[in-house]
Amino acid sequence: MLLIPQIYLKNGKVAFREGTRSALFHEDPLETARAMKAAGAELMHITDLNVQPVGASPNVPHIKRIHEEAKLAIYVDGGFKTPNSVENCLNAGAEFVALGSIAYQQPAFLEQLCKTFPGKIGAHIDVKAGHVTIPGYAVVANKTAYDYATRFLEDGLRYILYSDVKADGTIGSENISSILDFCKKVMARIICTSEVGTLADVEKIVKLSAPRLEGLTLSKALDEDRIDLRSAIVMVNDLIIANGNESTIAEF
Repeated sequence: MLLIPQIYLKNGKVAFREGTRSALFHEDPLETARAMKAAGAELMHITDLNVQPVGASPNVPHIKRIHEEAKLAIYVDGGFKTPNSVENCLNAGAEFVALGSIAYQQPAFLEQLCKTFPGKIGAHIDVKAGHVTIPGYAVVANKTAYDYATRFLEDGLRYILYSDVKADGTIGSENISSILDFCKKVMARIICTSEVGTLADVEKIVKLSAPRLEGLTLSKALDEDRIDLRSAIVMVNDLIIANGNESTIAEF
């Protein structure tokens, strides 16, 4: 299983969140990517805050540079609403593109993307306090995460970015159990995007040895320097060796 640092790009620069203290983060996306690779990262999660309905995002050239010059595998999420915006990212070297609320709002669009770009489309499924939450929706969904995953897979989806947290956004033992249960049931390539807060949280998820769980995103805890990327990657690799499991980097 891989630890995957997340960065946000806006107008060609890394967008810093309030509280960011990690020395890994620089305004230049390529410099940030190189620092993360030096710390041991093999795959990066990029959120494009400038996805355009027409034309290419100003972040696409930087995504291309990260892929070609930093030699990092990457995947991209953001407000994708057209095949063209998805194609721009894939042509820049993204392994896949992950959709947000549009996967729920426009099933026909998701199905068409999966046909146009086979094996290159993913979607977010976020669970909070036991209920699926969809960005832009005022109320929680009445279907389960498994219901949505089943529909997405029928449409041809390959990747699911799955998050399961408590009402306050933190991760507890019940969420860890739900992650394992989801991975056992869903025949997709899964990346956990739950907001982990400590190395102990990372260790618990790795020790699940959950089937089809290929990675864990590090976001706020990495920004705020509560988790050191290099140390965390070393720990994960040691746990994988101890458990006799191999990394799934080959297909990335």
